[in-house]
Amino acid sequence: IMANPRMMSHQTKMLLIFAVAIIAVMRTISQSCSVVHQLNDCMKEGFDVTASAIRPKNVSDITSISTNVDTELVGVVSDISTSSQAMVSYEDLVRHLNNETLTKRVVILAGPHKTGSTSLQNNFHKWTGSDNYLLDKWAWPVPAVITKYESEDENHWQWNPSKGFYALAELLRDNKHSITDRLVFQKSTREELLQSYKTEFLRAWSAGYNLIIGSEAFDNVIKDDDDEMIERLLALMPWNLNEGVGNDRITVVVTYRVPRVKHLISVWRETKKDNQSFKEWILKTKNELGAIDSLGLVEMFLKKGLNVVLADINGIGEAGHDISNVIACEVLQARCTDERQLVGSDPPLIMNTKENFRGHLKITNEQMDKMDAAMRSYDCKYVNLFKEFEEKNQLVMLHATSLSEVLESCQEGDGEHTSDRIKMKSELVCIVQGKDDCTSREEKS
Repeated sequence: IMANPRMMSHQTKMLLIFAVAIIAVMRTISQSCSVVHQLNDCMKEGFDVTASAIRPKNVSDITSISTNVDTELVGVVSDISTSSQAMVSYEDLVRHLNNETLTKRVVILAGPHKTGSTSLQNNFHKWTGSDNYLLDKWAWPVPAVITKYESEDENHWQWNPSKGFYALAELLRDNKHSITDRLVFQKSTREELLQSYKTEFLRAWSAGYNLIIGSEAFDNVIKDDDDEMIERLLALMPWNLNEGVGNDRITVVVTYRVPRVKHLISVWRETKKDNQSFKEWILKTKNELGAIDSLGLVEMFLKKGLNVVLADINGIGEAGHDISNVIACEVLQARCTDERQLVGSDPPLIMNTKENFRGHLKITNEQMDKMDAAMRSYDCKYVNLFKEFEEKNQLVMLHATSLSEVLESCQEGDGEHTSDRIKMKSELVCIVQGKDDCTSREEKS
């Protein structure tokens, strides 16, 4: 029978199939469809998919898969029965890659902070989850080891799997930014954790899923001014195993928020000390304001050859849409209504709005307007960059009404704009101090 599986009777096949299924359920072996790759489409055949496992939704469904198994079944059984691991190894997953999986896509939600990133992460984690499968062709591939240690960390922020890639963004930073006070970084080495992400990406990819990953902490790329972070991220991607498959599989989504000064105020609310006013914070903070530099973040991804979608939060809102739904419809190309809502979805979660926030600005409306103008002037440095990459079809802007207004204003005046973020911050400090002619003062300095 082992030499010629076609000699098996139907009853023998059924018993063998049932044994395989029981082994998979009881020992949590065969964690991806790539190992049982002859089962065709796991989703269609009644499997639940989580970040760490693929399992039958109902034991009674096990017999329904019998007709999809061919003569490689015995080889699969042999692989499973001789395995001593609870998880399919990275090498096993590589062995089962095929041409179909290499056509899948990766979408990265790159923030920055305070641009609706928490809501995006929660919605896409929910929509890719086993409860509804609204995005049934997409996976949110958080490794089990990350879930285990982050959820057990009593001293950590209120973690949930939608924040599963925050640790990844931290791991991608260089060694001088290493973190030691978190449980996950105490229990595993940097190399082990990066390998766990790499394996989980390949697990979902080889099972036929597109990948969506997201964290506002990917704005560390611009905060650290470290484009090597992007290289480290790309090194984790599954297509590095196949010549001819490249980084054009990635789309990076960056969000842009106006008024620009409101974005800055949100950063203050997130990072301020108790009872510290906005004025006190901007005068004393060592924060170099990378989180507000959405366009600088876009530039760094573009210059690495990646496709970028720049989503104008205010433009999307003015059009009567929700940003999570717009990204699902227009970037992931999911099935949506004419009103740009994911078919079958409930109203999306709107997170981290801080409606009951208490704090004092201690600056005037006039100062706020001047600060906003200074920040818009800084954004003008990217005008020519956008023209270049739009012409190459490498950059797409979604509902960019507010952003277009900012960029159009760049043509007005004398054409002189703040040249870098540090100088822009100095100008903001000058404005808050109540001094006149802060722009000319900063340029002279």
